[in-house]
Amino acid sequence: MRSKATRYMVPVAGLWMLVAAVSGPAALVHYYRFDEGGGTQTKDEVKTNSQDGTFGAQLDPASAWISSPLVNGGNALQFPGVRGDGIKDSPPVHITRRDRVPLGPQNAYVQFGPDASFDLTNEGTIMMWYRQDPGPDGDGSSPYGGDGAINNPDNANWIIYKGPVGIDPYVFHHQPSQGLGLRFEGKMGEIDLRSPSPLPTGEWVHIATTWTKTGGYYGDGESFLYVDGVEVAVNDGFNGLLTATGSLYVGGQPGQTGSGRGCLGGVDELKIFDTALTAQEVQAEMAIVPAAPEGTIPWVPDPVTGAVIMSLSTKANKNYQLKRATDLVAGNFIPVGPLVKGTGDPVNFYDPDGDPNGSYQFEILD
Repeated sequence: MRSKATRYMVPVAGLWMLVAAVSGPAALVHYYRFDEGGGTQTKDEVKTNSQDGTFGAQLDPASAWISSPLVNGGNALQFPGVRGDGIKDSPPVHITRRDRVPLGPQNAYVQFGPDASFDLTNEGTIMMWYRQDPGPDGDGSSPYGGDGAINNPDNANWIIYKGPVGIDPYVFHHQPSQGLGLRFEGKMGEIDLRSPSPLPTGEWVHIATTWTKTGGYYGDGESFLYVDGVEVAVNDGFNGLLTATGSLYVGGQPGQTGSGRGCLGGVDELKIFDTALTAQEVQAEMAIVPAAPEGTIPWVPDPVTGAVIMSLSTKANKNYQLKRATDLVAGNFIPVGPLVKGTGDPVNFYDPDGDPNGSYQFEILD
């Protein structure tokens, strides 16, 4: 699969400026930046078949929206998960005196769908930036190494959940309390990818999982788990995810977020693809590209080996000069290429230097 460069055509005082930005492969079906910063909904960046997210009843907008350290001026979501108060419970909860009470709110998640675009039965990719929060520290009396939420066996940090309760077509979770680290289960535990060690606490890391039913050494499928773009687990053989109805949830399993299957941490830049990305594509998608400016028209050039085609809508008998930016901040452009004579029809031509990340403007010459 080949990534493309997306350019945005912006009318500026008689000029057409083309501002280049790298976009993901065409397989990107949903993208959530979580940059709203308020309210109870988050928008899908992909406009085709958009599936916006809605807060669960007890995900508090006042505390859920946090400033993202990954994007200048951007935001992220924070989930309350299993909290505790740093003090061992008395009377004991379950068997031990571990610190579970008070629990996090029950319906603290974001719900997407239900929509078939989340089923991803044969192949797919899910990725995001994730921060595992440690929770309050306990008094150390627990046999599990402390009473903080990070060590609580009842806290599974269910980051992604798909399907009705009890069916579990796939889940994506982090369970350091049981030594499981980051884990992806594709079908009731049948597809089980585990990182060799838990994620660091209090740090933003990029996590991704990919799977395909037809790839692999023997052609019978494979699945991968990545942390910060590095492969940490792989499974040969994959016969497809469980297809089921139900929504996609971020931040916990519905109905059980208040009893251990919530998420205690932050989530940002969630992307969902309907194909299995390669390791190189996963690494490329880690980069956070700014959203297109308001009022721009996205345009994807045709792929051409060694060059990039650009297109200009012209008026008859007008001359156009292509200019390339040397300093966008100062607004400095230099002429490149020959003049273009307008005919009233679109004019296609090659980028003179083959740079898909350059910025250009066309000056209209009478």
